[in-house]
Amino acid sequence: MEKEKKIKKKRKGRVFRILARILLGISLFFVLLILFIRSPWGQNIIVNKATSYVSDKTNTKVEVERLFITFAGNIHLEGLFLEDKTGDTLIYSKNLEVDVPLWPIIRGKGIAVDKVEWEGLTANIIRRDSIQGYNFQFLIDAFASEESETVEQKDTTTSSTPFILNRINFSDFDLVFTDDVMGIDSRLKLGELNLRIKEMDLEQMQFHITNAEIKDSDIYYLQTLAFPEPEDREDSAMPRIIVDNLDIINVTADYQSITDGLAAIAEIGELSFKLPKADLSENSIDINYFGLHNSNISLNITFLSEKLEEEVSDAIVVNDTGISFTWPDWIANIKEIAITNINLEYSLDDAKPVAGTFNANALTLQDFNFEANDIYLKEQS
Repeated sequence: MEKEKKIKKKRKGRVFRILARILLGISLFFVLLILFIRSPWGQNIIVNKATSYVSDKTNTKVEVERLFITFAGNIHLEGLFLEDKTGDTLIYSKNLEVDVPLWPIIRGKGIAVDKVEWEGLTANIIRRDSIQGYNFQFLIDAFASEESETVEQKDTTTSSTPFILNRINFSDFDLVFTDDVMGIDSRLKLGELNLRIKEMDLEQMQFHITNAEIKDSDIYYLQTLAFPEPEDREDSAMPRIIVDNLDIINVTADYQSITDGLAAIAEIGELSFKLPKADLSENSIDINYFGLHNSNISLNITFLSEKLEEEVSDAIVVNDTGISFTWPDWIANIKEIAITNINLEYSLDDAKPVAGTFNANALTLQDFNFEANDIYLKEQS
């Protein structure tokens, strides 16, 4: 009996030693893998393999200065350059760091991105005609066959994967989007964009932003062609949005729509916004505070546009007693509005204001101030 007990103890000890060696080997493997990824030698191998693979597949120039995973688990990418088929810059990224915790993904809890910090992004998205398509079409074509094979091998059943995004910090962006087919010419020069997100449910379309900030930015948008009529499709869920605090500082927006006869320029010095509820499915908006200071706003409407004339005529109902007014189907509550030092310009068909003469088609207000509390729109009042 004692001999059998000794044999059993030896077997148990041997099993524990084997398990310990396996765990030690796995741990050592991960440590060596992290050291390999973090070492300049390992980074060069990974970067060269990745860039050579994409460059060979697309026959374009691809460069990456550094690509590694930090000790905190963050993905860090520096100096990404990708050209299009004409040799022009398609994308250049100076510095990108993404914090994606692996444990929620391993547990099947979805993808959680704690932080995205992106500095110095340049992108040029261009489409000259419908035959050649966008200037990034070669990327889709290069990897289309591999993606189709992967899709065929996967299960056809669909499942929604939760996606969580907590913090975004963007700075120094220069984005160009030109689509000659759709008649769009636009550009965004973004100084800073900072977001803190408490809730983001893409399936239920519910968003709660605790803090949003846009600073030192220029937005330009020109629409030269009418959009095609939308095809019949199922109605998607309308979003429900909460914004605890929004600040827009030193931002210029230039919007022009030739087909709609609208031209608006807004030079925003400082805009503050607190939105406890915006339920677009119920047409309901609650605003705690709206502040606009040290800004210039101009609006020009051209009635020569046939489309605009039709829209205005459809919105106005004329009966025997004249023009009737229809209340909008919205519920709005605004607790406080503060507007100071604003210059406003409004013109219809490029009409010019004349000093000493009132012209409803040409209005100019300088150093305009307005303060109000408890403004509401509900129940036709």
